[in-house]
Amino acid sequence: MTQFSIARLQLDLSSQDNVSYIRTEIDKLMSRFPWVNMIVLGNQATYSDNIEHARNTPDEVERLYCDVASIHGVWLIPGSLFKQRMDIIFNTLPVINSAGEVVSRYSKAFTLAPYDTGFSSAEDLLEFDIPEAGRCNISITYDPWLPETSHRVAWVSGKGSISPVCNHVVQDDADLTELRANMSAEKVFFFSIDAAGTLAYG
Repeated sequence: MTQFSIARLQLDLSSQDNVSYIRTEIDKLMSRFPWVNMIVLGNQATYSDNIEHARNTPDEVERLYCDVASIHGVWLIPGSLFKQRMDIIFNTLPVINSAGEVVSRYSKAFTLAPYDTGFSSAEDLLEFDIPEAGRCNISITYDPWLPETSHRVAWVSGKGSISPVCNHVVQDDADLTELRANMSAEKVFFFSIDAAGTLAYG
């Protein structure tokens, strides 16, 4: 049986530039827990929901995260970054492997008004393979509320879904019950991490 350790890095994030802070905390985490295979941060951890930071792909911040992943030999999902393609902005989440390579990017497919504003919906979900560990699905914040997310994981023989979250509302029991039901119905794991600090409710 292959063991694959995932660390959820929940930080006291500001609504400004968190890049240096995130890098420092990743260094600390890997110093204390060098056996960790993947680090996942909450959604929009880098710049909050500030559309002004939208960049083309790739950009200097994504390259920095690639360097960090390569230095520590760890998979990294740093939360989403706003990416611009032509004149359209997407909420895009890079998946970086332990060699510092972006293996895939997921742009949020299911937007929820009035919280998801200023960017467009993408057209497809995304899976990626971790060698010797399995296949995972990626979702962002409100995506897992829709059963299509968990259906997709099972359809592609995935092990589970990784979902960075930036939740501006307090999740009630009904929300959590719905999420658990969607994943348990398909017999897949669900791995979620919310942002914290002034950024979200954590």
